[in-house]
Amino acid sequence: MENPILKLKEEQKERAVRIRNLKNTRPQENRGTEPLWKIEMQIKRLSYDYRHYHIAYCEFRGRERYEIERTTREDNKAIETLVDKYKENLTKEMEEYNESKREIVCDCAA
Repeated sequence: MENPILKLKEEQKERAVRIRNLKNTRPQENRGTEPLWKIEMQIKRLSYDYRHYHIAYCEFRGRERYEIERTTREDNKAIETLVDKYKENLTKEMEEYNESKREIVCDCAA
């Protein structure tokens, strides 16, 4: 079983690269026949996911919200239910990962 923290960090890196690549396809000469609105929607979705996973990851690691996002407009607050859901999933995955590590250690000692 893969460490959930390392897995999430790898997924975040992949999201960041995908966002960067999509932003580079915005100019007409780079996007061909792909509509600009479709590219913008993909960027928005990936950015949205990246932000909420980033907040969940940082809070899971013990950071306070004001340390993660120092200035946020009132109309641009993170969706708390989504952040909480991501943190719960990460906590559950970490518990399963730690339990699987304990089982391996217990098997080796027997």
